[in-house]
Amino acid sequence: GAFEGCSNLTKVTFAEGSQLKHIGDFAFADCGKLAEIVLPNTVTSIGSGSFCNCDGLTEIIIPSGMIGDWAFANCYILGSVTIEDGVSSIGEGAFSCAYKLADLHISQSVYNIENGAFNYCNSLTDVYYSGSRPQWDAVTIGSYNDPLHNATLHCSGSEQDMPGDSTENDVIALFTYTIENEEVIIHICDVAVSGELVIPDTIEGYPV
Repeated sequence: GAFEGCSNLTKVTFAEGSQLKHIGDFAFADCGKLAEIVLPNTVTSIGSGSFCNCDGLTEIIIPSGMIGDWAFANCYILGSVTIEDGVSSIGEGAFSCAYKLADLHISQSVYNIENGAFNYCNSLTDVYYSGSRPQWDAVTIGSYNDPLHNATLHCSGSEQDMPGDSTENDVIALFTYTIENEEVIIHICDVAVSGELVIPDTIEGYPV
């Protein structure tokens, strides 16, 4: 790749107004000290292995396009990933072995997550998805993505950051649930709940 193996590269900045569309295969692979890069909103694809083995990268925001196979594999201390609206597909092994990944935001525009995209992301506890639970259930998720399945899923419109005055969203925030056979199944309630709890008759349009 163009900058592959530039072991002392620490930061990449694109000029204002950049029209970059494609980051080539292995473009920044093995840039072990690369800690910061901001991708232009014009990017439509990130090539295979383009940032693999970037040991210093801690955060990435991906604005649009397709994420290639192994694009961020072996980014061991990558802790935060934001996949914004416009990203459609996450390639095979794309974030595999991102051992520190704990903060994952995925846009509802994503419809396909390939095999092992999040394999060995063992710190992943929470996934924030901008769509609804039925939309998430429609996403094709390949094999070897156990960390993604085991994490707590937070869908937009179903949780609040702070408790409020007895709105449906506030109540929903107190427990985890799944939608099975067009019915809501409540699993675990927050042990901190106290006083009166009114459970809504529907969640996301499905009966409880």
